[in-house]
Amino acid sequence: MPLPSDLSHLHPESQARLKLFEESGGKYYFDMDTIEGARQSSWESIQATTLPQPFDGSTTEHFVSLEEVPNGVPVFVYKPNKLPVDPQILVYFHGGGFTVGCREGYETMLKIIAQEAGCIIVNVEYRMGPEHKTPAWLDDSVAATKWAMSNKDNIGGTGKSQVGVSGDSAGGCIAGTVAYHLPGIDYQILVYPHLDHRCLLPSYTEYADDHLLTMKLITWFHSNYISEEQKTDPKYNVLQQTEFKHVPRCLFIVAECDPLRDDSIEYAKKLDEAGVPNETLNLKGILHGFIQANGAYPENSKIAYDRIIEYLKKIKQ
Repeated sequence: MPLPSDLSHLHPESQARLKLFEESGGKYYFDMDTIEGARQSSWESIQATTLPQPFDGSTTEHFVSLEEVPNGVPVFVYKPNKLPVDPQILVYFHGGGFTVGCREGYETMLKIIAQEAGCIIVNVEYRMGPEHKTPAWLDDSVAATKWAMSNKDNIGGTGKSQVGVSGDSAGGCIAGTVAYHLPGIDYQILVYPHLDHRCLLPSYTEYADDHLLTMKLITWFHSNYISEEQKTDPKYNVLQQTEFKHVPRCLFIVAECDPLRDDSIEYAKKLDEAGVPNETLNLKGILHGFIQANGAYPENSKIAYDRIIEYLKKIKQ
């Protein structure tokens, strides 16, 4: 992958990430021989850029019943040993273009947030493409969120616990879509979400090449999970909706040098117009895909985690 001709617009952590990718002869997922190879590459990248941290709490696994999933939708529940009264519950959906990635790759990040915010986190393994096309990811994620809402007491919360949704990239699309359609969600935290599959906003052109997530890669992801017709169906594209007054409050975490950047900016404008409280953290010079990579982005991942933790504590009733 060629580096941008000028790296001065990038934060040093982003510069180092790009240089490492080039020096290691990194291949894009669409250059892999198989989907399994792409998933293995994603897992190796996550392991190489994540710095595990101790967690003072418990991890349990549950399987959410859903007719289309014979063994149920798998979820991890992270419960810190020290929790406030009526702890919040946050349902998280991992990124990976609806094709790669897994819940295990986000354990470090989510355990940090759970412990420091004093909340319970449900980490969801939804079905992905190309084996499972849209709307499988939405069906699984709605089921997992409903399960969390109806099992507050069973996973360490109480009937008064707030329930929110969050995710990054593809997972941000899922969280935003679930929050739009499913009543009763108290808040959403969207990390560089993909909210319109038409990819028409300026950042898709501005960062189309040379910044890890490229338009060629986005197009490849799309080919694995969503049809051309579904790209223009508002059900799967929150930015194509027209009514937003019912949407829960939102925190956006945005990477400046990211083709998906403007999805968050545009959605924030729509929420402003609808009177929905929202906040945005825009990390300057940062690339897509940094949030779980606390080893590669120690400064900026901490900034993001701290803002999420601060937000959770602020909105807790």
